Amino acid sequence: MRMDIKTLVGILSGVPAGDMNPCLTVDTAKISFDSRKLAPDDIFVAISSEKQDGAAYIADAMKKGAVLAIAERNPDNAANVILVKNAVKAFQDLGRYVRLHYKGFVIGITGSSGKTTSKELVAHMLSRFGKTYFSEGSFNNHIGTPYSLCKLDLDASYAVFEMGMDHAGEISALVDLVRPNLAAVTNVFPMHMEFFKEFKDIAYAKAEIFEKVVPFKNRTIAVINADANFADDILIPQAKKRGIKKVITFGKKGQVKLKNFAINKALKTDIVIEIDGKTYCHTNLGLGERFAYNANMAAAVAFAMGLDVGKAMKVLAEFGPLKGRGKISTVTLRKGFNITLIDDSYNGHPEAMRYAIATLGDIPKKGARKIALIGKMGEIGRLSEKEHRSVGKDLAASDVDVVIGVGEEAKFMLDEIPETKTKIFRETIDGVFDELTNSILRPNDILFIKGAHYSSRVFEIADRFLDVAA
Repeated sequence: MRMDIKTLVGILSGVPAGDMNPCLTVDTAKISFDSRKLAPDDIFVAISSEKQDGAAYIADAMKKGAVLAIAERNPDNAANVILVKNAVKAFQDLGRYVRLHYKGFVIGITGSSGKTTSKELVAHMLSRFGKTYFSEGSFNNHIGTPYSLCKLDLDASYAVFEMGMDHAGEISALVDLVRPNLAAVTNVFPMHMEFFKEFKDIAYAKAEIFEKVVPFKNRTIAVINADANFADDILIPQAKKRGIKKVITFGKKGQVKLKNFAINKALKTDIVIEIDGKTYCHTNLGLGERFAYNANMAAAVAFAMGLDVGKAMKVLAEFGPLKGRGKISTVTLRKGFNITLIDDSYNGHPEAMRYAIATLGDIPKKGARKIALIGKMGEIGRLSEKEHRSVGKDLAASDVDVVIGVGEEAKFMLDEIPETKTKIFRETIDGVFDELTNSILRPNDILFIKGAHYSSRVFEIADRFLDVAA
Protein backbone atom coordinates (compact mmCIF):
# COMPACT_ATOMS: atom_id res chain seq x y z
CA MET A 1 0.00 0.00 0.00
CA ARG A 2 1.61 3.25 -1.11
CA MET A 3 1.32 6.41 0.97
CA ASP A 4 3.02 9.77 1.40
CA ILE A 5 5.16 10.61 4.40
CA LYS A 6 2.54 12.91 5.94
CA THR A 7 -0.03 10.10 6.00
CA LEU A 8 2.46 7.66 7.47
CA VAL A 9 3.52 10.06 10.23
CA GLY A 10 -0.15 10.49 11.14
CA ILE A 11 -0.82 6.75 11.27
CA LEU A 12 2.17 6.21 13.55
CA SER A 13 1.56 9.29 15.72
CA GLY A 14 5.22 9.95 15.04
CA VAL A 15 7.58 12.88 14.66
CA PRO A 16 9.86 13.36 11.63
CA ALA A 17 13.53 13.39 12.59
CA GLY A 18 16.75 14.13 10.77
CA ASP A 19 16.53 15.59 7.27
CA MET A 20 13.08 14.36 6.20
CA ASN A 21 12.16 14.40 2.52
CA PRO A 22 8.62 15.88 2.46
CA CYS A 23 7.96 14.42 -1.01
CA LEU A 24 8.85 10.88 0.04
CA THR A 25 6.32 8.12 -0.68
CA VAL A 26 6.67 4.58 0.61
CA ASP A 27 5.18 1.15 0.01
CA THR A 28 4.18 -0.72 3.18
CA ALA A 29 4.76 -4.01 1.37
CA LYS A 30 8.46 -3.17 1.36
CA ILE A 31 9.06 -3.32 5.07
CA SER A 32 11.62 -5.11 7.23
CA PHE A 33 12.47 -5.42 10.91
CA ASP A 34 15.72 -7.29 10.21
CA SER A 35 18.50 -5.12 8.78
CA ARG A 36 20.32 -8.26 7.60
CA LYS A 37 17.47 -9.09 5.20
CA LEU A 38 16.69 -5.57 4.13
CA ALA A 39 16.29 -4.75 0.42
CA PRO A 40 16.64 -1.40 -1.38
CA ASP A 41 13.65 0.96 -0.92
CA ASP A 42 12.51 -0.87 2.22
CA ILE A 43 11.08 0.74 5.34
CA PHE A 44 13.18 -0.35 8.32
CA VAL A 45 11.35 -0.81 11.64
CA ALA A 46 13.98 -0.56 14.38
CA ILE A 47 12.60 -2.91 17.02
CA SER A 48 14.51 -3.19 20.28
CA SER A 49 14.65 -6.11 22.71
CA GLU A 50 16.51 -6.99 25.88
CA LYS A 51 19.37 -8.28 23.73
CA GLN A 52 19.74 -5.51 21.18
CA ASP A 53 18.93 -1.90 20.34
CA GLY A 54 17.18 -1.73 16.98
CA ALA A 55 18.06 1.94 16.54
CA ALA A 56 21.74 1.00 16.45
CA TYR A 57 21.12 -0.58 13.03
CA ILE A 58 19.54 2.45 11.35
CA ALA A 59 22.75 3.62 9.73
CA ASP A 60 23.44 0.13 8.38
CA ALA A 61 19.89 -0.09 7.04
CA MET A 62 20.28 3.23 5.22
CA LYS A 63 23.54 2.06 3.66
CA LYS A 64 21.68 -0.96 2.30
CA GLY A 65 19.11 1.27 0.63
CA ALA A 66 16.34 1.74 3.17
CA VAL A 67 14.30 4.83 2.31
CA LEU A 68 12.89 5.34 5.79
CA ALA A 69 13.28 4.14 9.36
CA ILE A 70 10.68 3.94 12.13
CA ALA A 71 12.43 4.06 15.50
CA GLU A 72 12.26 5.16 19.11
CA ARG A 73 15.48 7.15 18.76
CA ASN A 74 17.88 8.32 16.06
CA PRO A 75 21.39 8.02 17.52
CA ASP A 76 23.22 8.85 14.27
CA ASN A 77 20.89 11.70 13.25
CA ALA A 78 20.09 9.80 10.04
CA ALA A 79 17.81 11.33 7.43
CA ASN A 80 14.24 10.13 6.87
CA VAL A 81 13.50 8.75 10.33
CA ILE A 82 10.10 8.81 12.03
CA LEU A 83 10.41 8.82 15.82
CA VAL A 84 7.73 6.94 17.75
CA LYS A 85 7.18 6.14 21.43
CA ASN A 86 7.05 2.39 20.82
CA ALA A 87 8.31 0.83 17.58
CA VAL A 88 6.34 -2.41 18.00
CA LYS A 89 3.10 -0.51 18.58
CA ALA A 90 3.82 1.71 15.59
CA PHE A 91 4.42 -1.41 13.48
CA GLN A 92 1.08 -2.79 14.65
CA ASP A 93 -0.70 0.49 13.97
CA LEU A 94 0.59 0.42 10.40
CA GLY A 95 -0.50 -3.19 9.92
CA ARG A 96 -3.93 -2.37 11.33
CA TYR A 97 -4.28 0.58 8.95
CA VAL A 98 -3.53 -1.61 5.91
CA ARG A 99 -5.97 -4.29 7.11
CA LEU A 100 -8.77 -1.75 7.51
CA HIS A 101 -8.35 -0.77 3.86
CA TYR A 102 -8.56 -4.39 2.63
CA LYS A 103 -11.95 -5.32 1.16
CA GLY A 104 -11.44 -9.06 0.59
CA PHE A 105 -12.30 -12.05 2.78
CA VAL A 106 -9.95 -12.70 5.72
CA ILE A 107 -9.35 -16.04 7.42
CA GLY A 108 -7.57 -16.33 10.77
CA ILE A 109 -6.29 -19.68 12.05
CA THR A 110 -5.02 -20.68 15.47
CA GLY A 111 -4.42 -23.91 17.37
CA SER A 112 -1.77 -25.72 19.33
CA SER A 113 -0.37 -27.39 16.23
CA GLY A 114 -0.84 -27.42 12.48
CA LYS A 115 -1.34 -23.66 12.10
CA THR A 116 1.24 -23.13 9.38
CA THR A 117 0.33 -26.23 7.37
CA SER A 118 -3.38 -25.41 7.70
CA LYS A 119 -2.79 -21.81 6.61
CA GLU A 120 -0.78 -22.81 3.56
CA LEU A 121 -3.22 -25.60 2.70
CA VAL A 122 -6.22 -23.26 2.88
CA ALA A 123 -4.36 -20.60 0.89
CA HIS A 124 -3.44 -23.16 -1.78
CA MET A 125 -7.08 -24.22 -1.99
CA LEU A 126 -8.43 -20.66 -2.19
CA SER A 127 -5.93 -19.71 -4.90
CA ARG A 128 -8.03 -21.74 -7.36
CA PHE A 129 -11.08 -19.65 -6.49
CA GLY A 130 -9.45 -16.22 -6.59
CA LYS A 131 -6.29 -14.26 -5.97
CA THR A 132 -5.02 -15.22 -2.50
CA TYR A 133 -2.55 -13.66 -0.09
CA PHE A 134 -1.16 -15.52 2.93
CA SER A 135 1.35 -14.71 5.66
CA GLU A 136 4.92 -15.94 5.33
CA GLY A 137 6.21 -18.99 7.20
CA SER A 138 5.33 -18.97 10.89
CA PHE A 139 5.04 -15.19 11.21
CA ASN A 140 2.25 -15.38 13.75
CA ASN A 141 3.22 -13.25 16.76
CA HIS A 142 3.08 -9.58 17.81
CA ILE A 143 5.82 -8.72 15.29
CA GLY A 144 5.21 -11.26 12.53
CA THR A 145 1.51 -10.43 12.26
CA PRO A 146 1.87 -6.69 11.56
CA TYR A 147 4.71 -7.52 9.17
CA SER A 148 2.34 -9.81 7.23
CA LEU A 149 -0.46 -7.25 7.32
CA CYS A 150 1.81 -4.51 5.95
CA LYS A 151 2.52 -6.75 2.95
CA LEU A 152 -1.16 -7.57 2.39
CA ASP A 153 -2.08 -7.49 -1.31
CA LEU A 154 -5.13 -5.21 -1.45
CA ASP A 155 -6.12 -6.71 -4.81
CA ALA A 156 -6.42 -10.26 -3.42
CA SER A 157 -9.86 -11.78 -2.99
CA TYR A 158 -8.76 -13.83 0.02
CA ALA A 159 -6.18 -13.41 2.78
CA VAL A 160 -5.11 -16.10 5.25
CA PHE A 161 -3.23 -15.52 8.51
CA GLU A 162 -2.14 -17.71 11.40
CA MET A 163 -2.00 -16.55 15.01
CA GLY A 164 0.12 -18.09 17.75
CA MET A 165 0.39 -17.63 21.50
CA ASP A 166 2.08 -18.84 24.65
CA HIS A 167 0.30 -16.53 27.12
CA ALA A 168 -3.32 -15.55 27.66
CA GLY A 169 -4.25 -12.32 25.89
CA GLU A 170 -1.86 -12.71 22.97
CA ILE A 171 -4.45 -14.02 20.50
CA SER A 172 -6.78 -11.23 21.58
CA ALA A 173 -4.17 -8.64 20.61
CA LEU A 174 -3.47 -10.32 17.28
CA VAL A 175 -7.10 -10.80 16.29
CA ASP A 176 -7.62 -7.09 16.92
CA LEU A 177 -5.10 -6.53 14.10
CA VAL A 178 -6.21 -9.29 11.72
CA ARG A 179 -9.98 -8.86 12.21
CA PRO A 180 -10.90 -12.08 10.38
CA ASN A 181 -14.24 -12.78 8.76
CA LEU A 182 -13.71 -16.49 9.44
CA ALA A 183 -11.87 -17.72 12.54
CA ALA A 184 -10.68 -21.35 12.74
CA VAL A 185 -9.28 -23.43 15.61
CA THR A 186 -7.37 -26.57 14.61
CA ASN A 187 -6.89 -28.16 18.06
CA VAL A 188 -6.08 -27.52 21.74
CA PHE A 189 -3.14 -29.33 23.33
CA PRO A 190 -1.38 -28.80 26.70
CA MET A 191 1.41 -26.60 25.36
CA HIS A 192 3.02 -23.69 27.22
CA MET A 193 1.67 -25.13 30.47
CA GLU A 194 4.31 -23.22 32.40
CA PHE A 195 2.25 -20.08 31.66
CA PHE A 196 -1.20 -21.48 32.51
CA LYS A 197 -2.75 -22.70 35.73
CA GLU A 198 -5.02 -25.29 34.10
CA PHE A 199 -5.27 -27.01 30.71
CA LYS A 200 -8.69 -25.48 30.06
CA ASP A 201 -7.14 -22.01 30.27
CA ILE A 202 -5.32 -22.76 27.02
CA ALA A 203 -8.68 -23.40 25.35
CA TYR A 204 -9.97 -20.06 26.58
CA ALA A 205 -6.80 -18.42 25.22
CA LYS A 206 -7.35 -20.03 21.80
CA ALA A 207 -11.00 -18.94 21.87
CA GLU A 208 -9.84 -15.33 21.99
CA ILE A 209 -9.73 -15.59 18.19
CA PHE A 210 -13.53 -15.25 18.19
CA GLU A 211 -13.43 -11.83 19.89
CA LYS A 212 -12.96 -9.68 16.79
CA VAL A 213 -14.51 -11.66 13.96
CA VAL A 214 -16.04 -9.03 11.68
CA PRO A 215 -18.86 -9.43 9.15
CA PHE A 216 -18.20 -9.94 5.46
CA LYS A 217 -21.42 -9.40 3.51
CA ASN A 218 -23.25 -9.77 6.85
CA ARG A 219 -21.53 -13.12 7.59
CA THR A 220 -19.30 -14.06 10.51
CA ILE A 221 -17.98 -17.61 10.56
CA ALA A 222 -16.20 -19.92 12.99
CA VAL A 223 -14.69 -23.27 11.95
CA ILE A 224 -13.88 -25.52 14.91
CA ASN A 225 -12.44 -29.00 15.34
CA ALA A 226 -15.29 -30.86 17.05
CA ASP A 227 -12.83 -33.47 18.35
CA ALA A 228 -10.53 -30.91 19.97
CA ASN A 229 -10.12 -30.77 23.72
CA PHE A 230 -12.78 -28.46 25.21
CA ALA A 231 -14.60 -28.07 21.88
CA ASP A 232 -18.07 -28.59 23.35
CA ASP A 233 -17.65 -26.75 26.64
CA ILE A 234 -15.36 -23.85 25.68
CA LEU A 235 -14.60 -23.35 21.97
CA ILE A 236 -18.09 -23.63 20.48
CA PRO A 237 -19.84 -21.75 23.34
CA GLN A 238 -17.23 -18.96 23.19
CA ALA A 239 -17.78 -18.58 19.42
CA LYS A 240 -21.52 -18.30 19.93
CA LYS A 241 -21.10 -15.98 22.90
CA ARG A 242 -19.19 -13.60 20.64
CA GLY A 243 -22.15 -13.47 18.29
CA ILE A 244 -20.68 -15.45 15.42
CA LYS A 245 -23.60 -16.32 13.19
CA LYS A 246 -22.28 -19.45 11.49
CA VAL A 247 -20.38 -22.13 13.45
CA ILE A 248 -19.16 -25.07 11.36
CA THR A 249 -17.46 -28.05 12.98
CA PHE A 250 -15.16 -30.65 11.45
CA GLY A 251 -13.60 -33.91 12.62
CA LYS A 252 -14.95 -37.35 13.40
CA LYS A 253 -17.83 -35.73 15.31
CA GLY A 254 -18.15 -32.71 13.03
CA GLN A 255 -20.71 -31.48 10.53
CA VAL A 256 -17.95 -31.76 7.94
CA LYS A 257 -17.22 -35.30 9.02
CA LEU A 258 -13.92 -37.13 8.78
CA LYS A 259 -15.35 -40.55 7.96
CA ASN A 260 -12.19 -42.51 7.33
CA PHE A 261 -8.49 -42.30 6.50
CA ALA A 262 -5.79 -44.87 5.72
CA ILE A 263 -2.18 -44.81 4.55
CA ASN A 264 -1.84 -46.50 1.17
CA LYS A 265 1.08 -48.37 -0.41
CA ALA A 266 2.36 -45.19 -2.06
CA LEU A 267 2.79 -43.54 1.36
CA LYS A 268 -0.13 -41.21 0.83
CA THR A 269 -3.32 -40.96 2.87
CA ASP A 270 -6.73 -41.84 1.43
CA ILE A 271 -9.38 -39.73 3.13
CA VAL A 272 -13.18 -39.87 3.10
CA ILE A 273 -15.16 -36.77 4.14
CA GLU A 274 -18.94 -36.55 4.43
CA ILE A 275 -21.02 -33.36 4.30
CA ASP A 276 -24.81 -33.48 4.55
CA GLY A 277 -24.81 -37.12 3.46
CA LYS A 278 -22.58 -36.50 0.43
CA THR A 279 -19.20 -38.28 0.31
CA TYR A 280 -15.95 -36.76 -0.93
CA CYS A 281 -12.87 -38.94 -1.48
CA HIS A 282 -9.43 -37.38 -1.33
CA THR A 283 -5.84 -38.62 -1.48
CA ASN A 284 -3.47 -36.53 0.62
CA LEU A 285 0.28 -36.34 0.09
CA GLY A 286 0.78 -36.25 3.87
CA LEU A 287 0.79 -39.23 6.20
CA GLY A 288 -1.92 -40.24 8.62
CA GLU A 289 -4.43 -38.66 10.95
CA ARG A 290 -2.82 -35.26 11.29
CA PHE A 291 -2.98 -34.60 7.55
CA ALA A 292 -6.47 -36.06 7.41
CA TYR A 293 -7.55 -33.42 9.92
CA ASN A 294 -5.77 -30.68 7.95
CA ALA A 295 -7.66 -31.65 4.79
CA ASN A 296 -10.87 -31.95 6.79
CA MET A 297 -10.41 -28.44 8.18
CA ALA A 298 -9.76 -27.00 4.71
CA ALA A 299 -12.89 -28.74 3.40
CA ALA A 300 -14.84 -27.22 6.31
CA VAL A 301 -13.55 -23.76 5.37
CA ALA A 302 -14.63 -24.28 1.75
CA PHE A 303 -18.06 -25.48 2.87
CA ALA A 304 -18.47 -22.61 5.33
CA MET A 305 -17.60 -20.09 2.60
CA GLY A 306 -20.06 -21.62 0.15
CA LEU A 307 -17.36 -22.78 -2.27
CA ASP A 308 -17.43 -25.90 -4.44
CA VAL A 309 -16.19 -28.57 -2.01
CA GLY A 310 -15.55 -31.13 -4.77
CA LYS A 311 -13.27 -28.69 -6.57
CA ALA A 312 -11.59 -27.79 -3.29
CA MET A 313 -10.82 -31.44 -2.50
CA LYS A 314 -9.19 -31.93 -5.90
CA VAL A 315 -6.99 -28.89 -5.30
CA LEU A 316 -6.03 -30.11 -1.82
CA ALA A 317 -4.72 -33.35 -3.34
CA GLU A 318 -1.90 -31.34 -4.97
CA PHE A 319 -0.56 -30.00 -1.69
CA GLY A 320 2.40 -31.77 -0.09
CA PRO A 321 3.71 -31.53 3.49
CA LEU A 322 6.04 -28.65 4.25
CA LYS A 323 9.68 -28.99 5.21
CA GLY A 324 9.93 -29.96 8.88
CA ARG A 325 6.20 -30.71 9.02
CA GLY A 326 5.91 -34.26 7.75
CA LYS A 327 7.70 -33.97 4.42
CA ILE A 328 8.64 -37.39 2.97
CA SER A 329 11.83 -37.76 0.95
CA THR A 330 13.87 -40.58 -0.54
CA VAL A 331 17.51 -39.99 0.39
CA THR A 332 20.35 -41.73 -1.44
CA LEU A 333 23.28 -41.96 0.95
CA ARG A 334 25.43 -43.79 -1.59
CA LYS A 335 24.90 -46.00 -4.61
CA GLY A 336 22.30 -48.65 -3.84
CA PHE A 337 21.72 -47.23 -0.35
CA ASN A 338 18.39 -45.41 -0.10
CA ILE A 339 16.37 -44.53 2.97
CA THR A 340 12.95 -42.91 3.46
CA LEU A 341 13.13 -39.74 5.54
CA ILE A 342 10.05 -38.40 7.32
CA ASP A 343 11.03 -34.89 8.35
CA ASP A 344 8.69 -33.79 11.13
CA SER A 345 11.39 -31.83 12.90
CA TYR A 346 9.87 -28.36 13.09
CA ASN A 347 8.50 -28.84 16.57
CA GLY A 348 7.77 -31.48 19.16
CA HIS A 349 5.01 -31.52 21.73
CA PRO A 350 3.28 -34.50 23.35
CA GLU A 351 0.04 -34.74 21.37
CA ALA A 352 1.73 -34.20 18.02
CA MET A 353 4.38 -36.74 19.03
CA ARG A 354 1.70 -39.31 19.81
CA TYR A 355 -0.06 -38.67 16.50
CA ALA A 356 3.25 -39.06 14.69
CA ILE A 357 4.17 -42.32 16.45
CA ALA A 358 0.74 -43.76 15.66
CA THR A 359 1.19 -42.73 12.01
CA LEU A 360 4.64 -44.29 11.92
CA GLY A 361 3.05 -47.51 13.15
CA ASP A 362 0.56 -47.44 10.28
CA ILE A 363 3.29 -47.41 7.64
CA PRO A 364 3.90 -50.86 6.13
CA LYS A 365 7.43 -52.02 6.91
CA LYS A 366 7.99 -54.06 3.74
CA GLY A 367 11.08 -55.56 5.37
CA ALA A 368 12.48 -52.16 6.34
CA ARG A 369 13.33 -51.03 9.84
CA LYS A 370 11.75 -48.00 11.48
CA ILE A 371 14.15 -45.67 13.24
CA ALA A 372 12.88 -42.77 15.37
CA LEU A 373 15.20 -39.87 16.17
CA ILE A 374 13.34 -38.04 18.92
CA GLY A 375 14.55 -34.75 20.37
CA LYS A 376 13.36 -33.61 23.76
CA MET A 377 9.97 -31.92 23.88
CA GLY A 378 9.71 -28.28 24.91
CA GLU A 379 7.18 -25.83 26.37
CA ILE A 380 5.52 -28.37 28.67
CA GLY A 381 6.95 -27.11 31.94
CA ARG A 382 6.10 -29.19 35.01
CA LEU A 383 4.66 -31.97 32.83
CA SER A 384 7.99 -32.69 31.16
CA GLU A 385 8.94 -35.96 32.85
CA LYS A 386 5.39 -37.30 32.69
CA GLU A 387 5.00 -36.49 29.00
CA HIS A 388 8.40 -37.83 28.00
CA ARG A 389 7.62 -41.10 29.79
CA SER A 390 4.22 -41.23 28.08
CA VAL A 391 5.85 -40.86 24.66
CA GLY A 392 8.32 -43.57 25.65
CA LYS A 393 5.43 -45.93 26.40
CA ASP A 394 3.92 -45.19 22.99
CA LEU A 395 7.23 -45.98 21.33
CA ALA A 396 7.56 -49.14 23.42
CA ALA A 397 4.18 -50.35 22.14
CA SER A 398 4.99 -49.47 18.53
CA ASP A 399 6.85 -51.45 15.88
CA VAL A 400 9.73 -48.93 15.84
CA ASP A 401 13.02 -50.85 15.88
CA VAL A 402 15.50 -48.17 16.95
CA VAL A 403 14.92 -45.11 19.15
CA ILE A 404 17.52 -42.36 19.46
CA GLY A 405 16.76 -39.82 22.17
CA VAL A 406 18.44 -36.40 22.12
CA GLY A 407 18.51 -34.07 25.15
CA GLU A 408 18.52 -34.71 28.89
CA GLU A 409 14.72 -35.10 29.14
CA ALA A 410 14.83 -37.86 26.51
CA LYS A 411 16.26 -40.16 29.20
CA PHE A 412 12.77 -40.38 30.72
CA MET A 413 11.43 -41.50 27.35
CA LEU A 414 14.14 -44.13 26.87
CA ASP A 415 13.53 -45.50 30.38
CA GLU A 416 10.12 -46.73 29.18
CA ILE A 417 11.46 -48.57 26.15
CA PRO A 418 12.29 -52.30 26.58
CA GLU A 419 15.68 -53.81 25.86
CA THR A 420 14.12 -55.71 22.94
CA LYS A 421 14.44 -52.47 20.97
CA THR A 422 17.68 -50.68 20.25
CA LYS A 423 17.76 -47.46 22.21
CA ILE A 424 20.46 -44.81 22.13
CA PHE A 425 20.85 -41.64 24.18
CA ARG A 426 22.76 -38.58 23.05
CA GLU A 427 23.05 -35.36 25.04
CA THR A 428 23.15 -33.21 21.88
CA ILE A 429 22.95 -33.67 18.12
CA ASP A 430 26.72 -33.45 17.79
CA GLY A 431 27.95 -36.45 15.79
CA VAL A 432 24.47 -37.97 15.40
CA PHE A 433 24.32 -37.50 11.61
CA ASP A 434 27.64 -39.29 11.12
CA GLU A 435 26.59 -42.03 13.54
CA LEU A 436 23.38 -42.57 11.61
CA THR A 437 24.97 -42.65 8.18
CA ASN A 438 28.03 -44.69 9.15
CA SER A 439 26.79 -47.26 11.63
CA ILE A 440 23.05 -47.22 12.30
CA LEU A 441 21.15 -46.88 9.04
CA ARG A 442 20.69 -49.73 6.58
CA PRO A 443 19.29 -49.65 3.04
CA ASN A 444 15.51 -49.11 2.88
CA ASP A 445 15.24 -47.96 6.51
CA ILE A 446 12.51 -45.46 7.42
CA LEU A 447 13.97 -42.61 9.47
CA PHE A 448 11.51 -40.42 11.39
CA ILE A 449 12.77 -37.18 12.99
CA LYS A 450 10.84 -35.05 15.49
CA GLY A 451 11.62 -32.83 18.47
CA ALA A 452 11.46 -29.34 19.95
CA HIS A 453 12.86 -27.06 17.27
CA TYR A 454 15.35 -24.82 19.04
CA SER A 455 16.06 -26.76 22.22
CA SER A 456 16.71 -30.18 20.64
CA ARG A 457 17.85 -28.93 17.19
CA VAL A 458 17.13 -32.29 15.57
CA PHE A 459 15.95 -30.30 12.56
CA GLU A 460 19.63 -29.79 11.74
CA ILE A 461 19.98 -33.55 11.26
CA ALA A 462 16.94 -33.56 8.95
CA ASP A 463 18.43 -30.64 7.01
CA ARG A 464 21.67 -32.54 6.44
CA PHE A 465 19.77 -35.52 5.05
CA LEU A 466 17.72 -33.22 2.81
CA ASP A 467 20.94 -31.64 1.56
CA VAL A 468 22.07 -35.14 0.55
CA ALA A 469 18.72 -35.74 -1.17
CA ALA A 470 19.08 -32.49 -3.12
